[in-house]
Amino acid sequence: MADESLLTKEVFESFQEESGELLDKWSSICLSLEQSLTRDDIDSLFRILHTLKGNAQCVGLNDYAHFVHRLEEVMYLIRDKKIEISSELISFFLSAQERLQAWTDEVVDQPGFTPPLEDLTSFIDSNYSKSIEKSKVKSKKTVETQQKQIVIDSSRKTILIVEDEIMVQSLLCATLQSHYNLVIANDGLQGLKKYYQYKDSINLIVTDIFMPKMDGIQMVKSIREKSQI
Repeated sequence: MADESLLTKEVFESFQEESGELLDKWSSICLSLEQSLTRDDIDSLFRILHTLKGNAQCVGLNDYAHFVHRLEEVMYLIRDKKIEISSELISFFLSAQERLQAWTDEVVDQPGFTPPLEDLTSFIDSNYSKSIEKSKVKSKKTVETQQKQIVIDSSRKTILIVEDEIMVQSLLCATLQSHYNLVIANDGLQGLKKYYQYKDSINLIVTDIFMPKMDGIQMVKSIREKSQI
């Protein structure tokens, strides 16, 4: 959780500036989607959302981060080709961008401000909630299968991934497993256990920050007491 004593006006101004730039990019990409759609466009939209969510969490805007996460789940469906881009979906994304921009514009003077979101969250629930849940179940099975019997191939580097979102775990596994040994942990506490279990093999740790039980920063501090990995 964000330390409220550090949340000065300058911090929110910095959040406002960076988030405004990200939302401008989001709008620009969405407006071009009807003409053409590339994997780079999808990846860019995904990165924008992931960065917005992380930035919001850092300044304690948890409702903002939660709403962005809902958008992120829809982007996962697009990435996995479970749904296709349509004019209706583009209109939804542009409406979401406008709502987030209004939210971003208000945070400096009104950190507690939240715009109306019911119409947008209802759109997600009505159209995509079942697909999102199915995707999560499939992602969980994929990661569990990959992790069921971890075999460390000494000819490959080994990465410990510490991440609490199953769809992100699945995405990282799909991206990295053909080149690296992967060890997956669901939170910082499990990350510590997995690190000490495989510490003689692990070459790199990739960690989320905001996780249950123990966050990424606490985990890194603990590991740094004994290792400079």
